Amino acid sequence: MTAVRLAETDEDIARAFPVMHQLRPHLEESAFVPTVRRLQQGGFHLALLHDEGRVAAAGGFRFIENLVSGNTLYVDDLVTDAGARSHGYGRTLLHWLIARARAEGCRSFELDSG
Repeated sequence: MTAVRLAETDEDIARAFPVMHQLRPHLEESAFVPTVRRLQQGGFHLALLHDEGRVAAAGGFRFIENLVSGNTLYVDDLVTDAGARSHGYGRTLLHWLIARARAEGCRSFELDSG
C-alpha cells in the first residue's frame, strides 16, 4: 500500500537519500540530512511516497509568493526510484503535491524540470 507523508525526522530524511541521489548525484550522503534540515528552516518540505516500507519516490517543494503568480507551490525535486518506475508512483506523488497546493490556497503550481 502506498502512502505519502512529509519527512519529519532525521531518519525519514536519510531514507530518502538513495532516491534523491538518483536525481541529484552531486549530493553526499553524509551532508544530506544537515542540508535538508537547513533548507527546511527556509520553508523546504520533503514529501516521501512509501510503498511497503521503502521510499519509492520523493519530492522537494516550498511555498513561494510573487507578483506574477501569487501563492505558488514550487517543486524543486521530483524523482521516482529507478527500480520502481512505471508503477505510477511519480504520478501519485505529483497528484498529492497538486492537492497540497490546492489545500494551501495556491493559485499556481510550478515544477522545475531539467
